[in-house]
Amino acid sequence: MPTAPIPILLVDDQPLMAAAMRRLLAAAPEFAMHYCQDPCRAVGEVEAASPAAVIVDMVMPGVGGLEVIRRLRDNPATATVPVVMMSSIDDPFTKAEALDAGADDYLIKLPDAQELVARLRALLRRARWASAVTAPPA
Repeated sequence: MPTAPIPILLVDDQPLMAAAMRRLLAAAPEFAMHYCQDPCRAVGEVEAASPAAVIVDMVMPGVGGLEVIRRLRDNPATATVPVVMMSSIDDPFTKAEALDAGADDYLIKLPDAQELVARLRALLRRARWASAVTAPPA
């Protein structure tokens, strides 16, 4: 019996980036990418769609990716959703800033399809492990 694809939500203000990411994830049919173009709606989209993970662009007009991550972490309904920050900025300070804001991983834009899929799989494995460790005993 086939399983449903794992939903991944991309928050990015650029539709061309969404199209490129969708093509990259096509290499892994276990994932289904959903897209939110408006960072102001990201928390609501995560609540509504319940994605297994969220990929957030760092630089967006109005509300940047760091603020999106802070809002996700501050909301009890979205606080534990795995989040990957994605940016074209490749420096240690920016990566540390994203991780300190609550990102679980950091990807340089535009990642290789193999790296993207491997990182998502690893992120979801860690999330399942963390959930199992923190679950109350039956």
